Amino acid sequence: MRYFIKINILVISFIFVSMFYLYTSINDAKSHLTKHLNNILINQAKEYGKNINGEITTVIKNNLYSELKEQPHLRKKLEYYMSAQITQYYKYIYILYRDKEGDYRYLLDGSKVDKGLFDRKLTVNKQLWDTVYTSKKEYVSVQNNLDNLWMTYLKPIIIKNRVNAILSIDFSSNLSEGIENSIKPLYQTILYLFISFLIIIFILIIQAILSLKNKKESITDTLTQAKNRNYLKKISNTIKIKNYQIMLLDIDFFKKINDTYGHQAGDFILSELSKIIKNMIRDHDEFIRYGGEEFLLMIYNRNKNKTVAREIAERLRQRIQEHTFKYENIDIKITISIGISCFPENFKNLYEAIKYADRMLYLAKEKGRNIVIYKS
Repeated sequence: MRYFIKINILVISFIFVSMFYLYTSINDAKSHLTKHLNNILINQAKEYGKNINGEITTVIKNNLYSELKEQPHLRKKLEYYMSAQITQYYKYIYILYRDKEGDYRYLLDGSKVDKGLFDRKLTVNKQLWDTVYTSKKEYVSVQNNLDNLWMTYLKPIIIKNRVNAILSIDFSSNLSEGIENSIKPLYQTILYLFISFLIIIFILIIQAILSLKNKKESITDTLTQAKNRNYLKKISNTIKIKNYQIMLLDIDFFKKINDTYGHQAGDFILSELSKIIKNMIRDHDEFIRYGGEEFLLMIYNRNKNKTVAREIAERLRQRIQEHTFKYENIDIKITISIGISCFPENFKNLYEAIKYADRMLYLAKEKGRNIVIYKS
C-alpha cells in the first residue's frame, strides 16, 4: 500500500509538472512568435524608410526645407510616393523638420487621414526626436496599449552630412491579439484537462480515504476501538515477537455481569475497560480484543527487560480492582486475571506464544482470579 501511494504521488507530480511545462511552453512560443512578427514589421518599416530616404535624396540636392517650400509639385509627388506605403499596419508616414525655436513642423505627410499641412507645427516627444536629430541614428519606439502595440520608427534624413529632417513611420500591431485568439483553444484544452485531472484526483483521494477507513474498520473492534483478530492475523507473520512480551487479560465473572445487569451493561464495561487499558500502555504496545471479554496485549520490550510486562500487568490489575464503573445509576466493580508469556521468542511463532499466555491465564483463574501469572 505504501509503495502504491508513492507511485501515485509520483504519477500525479509528473502530470502536474508536464501540464505546467506545456502551459509555459505555449506562453514562450507565443512570446517568441509575437516578437518575431513584430521584428518583421520593424524591418519592413526600415525598408520603407530606406526607400523613402533614397527617393528624397535623389531629388533634393541641398536643403530639404527650402526646396520643398519652393516646389509644391515636388511635395505632392513625394507625398504620393509616401502614401503608397500606407497599409493596415503602417498608418502614418510623415517627415518633420526642426525650426530655429526647436519645434518640429511638417515637411511631408503621406498619411491618408489627419494629414498635416506643410510647415504646421506638431507636438512630439522632443527629447526622443532631438536625440535622433543629434545622434543621426535611427530609433524604434514601442508603446503597449490595451488593444494593440504601437511602434514608431524614426529615421534621420541626412543631406550633405547634415540632418535636414526626421522621417516618422507610425505602425500598430494587433498580432499579439491574433496569436492569443489562435492559441486560446489550447489554453482552454489545458484548463479542461487540469479541471478533469483535479476531479480525478479528488475522486482518488475520496476512494483512498474510504479505503483507509474500511481498512481501519476491518482491523478495529467497533465496541472497544481496540484492534481485532484480523489485525493480529495481519501482523502475525511480520512482527518480531522477540521484541515483545505477550499478555492475555480476562474479566473475571463477566457472564455474571451480563446476566445481572444486561448485555448493554457488559458492553459498557468492555468499552470503559478498553479506555483504561489504552491510557496505561505505551504507544509501541499492541492492544487487541482477542475474545468476548478477553484482551491481548503485546508489550514492547526491545531492551529485554524481563519484568516490564509483569509491572504493567500488576498496575492494570490494581487499577481495575480500585475502579468503580458507573453504569446508569449502578456502581459495578470488576477484577481481571492476567497470564503472561515473558519470552515469546522461545516459541515457534506468535500464536504458540499466545497459547502459552492463555495457559498462564487459565492458571490465574484456577488460583482464584484477580491475579497475574507470569511463569517463563
